[in-house]
Amino acid sequence: MTSSLFDLEARTDEQIVAGFVSTRRPAAYDASGTSLVLHCVYRGREAAARALIAAGHREGVHEAAALGDSLRLGILLDAIPSSVDTLSPDGWTALHLAAFFGRTETAQLLLRRGADAGLWSRSFERNLAIHAAAAGRGREITLLEALIAATPDIDAVQEKGYSALLIAASGGKTDWIDRLAQAGADRNRLTKDGKSVIGLTQAASRNTN
Repeated sequence: MTSSLFDLEARTDEQIVAGFVSTRRPAAYDASGTSLVLHCVYRGREAAARALIAAGHREGVHEAAALGDSLRLGILLDAIPSSVDTLSPDGWTALHLAAFFGRTETAQLLLRRGADAGLWSRSFERNLAIHAAAAGRGREITLLEALIAATPDIDAVQEKGYSALLIAASGGKTDWIDRLAQAGADRNRLTKDGKSVIGLTQAASRNTN
């Protein structure tokens, strides 16, 4: 597989799909094993990712989770239940991906199917699914509620020393801050470099104004 297929910035969605189709393969993966679909989702090219699936690119549990394709994910888990906690080539569980991309229904499905919210990723940023959700694109409280209920320690800190509450504060998710605090998260915890929930929230507010 040529690396040019993954040069997404220089290609339109149509070119990405055409490049894949021209390979005549069931799926495209980079040297690490990460699929072209996930590359597209990671770079905000969701339309291209869905077009790739429509064009025949294989959709595994991680692609389905990242795209919020609960129907396909359910079929895959019916076939191989143990895949619910399998790590992607770049170190994420399906629950991490669903949580980060704000796929509430999909995350709930994974948890019902036995996904372990206490599993740490083995990616560039070792974290739990609740950390991924706090840092991610979703803002639905129902997603957070599901993860709070399933996470063994909501005050656990990820690789850089941030708890889910501190991450939510850095993203300006004030309703998430309140809900995490109600669930018992420590409002007084500081980051490794001494940043507080209040300080992070204020910085996030300034950055959005």
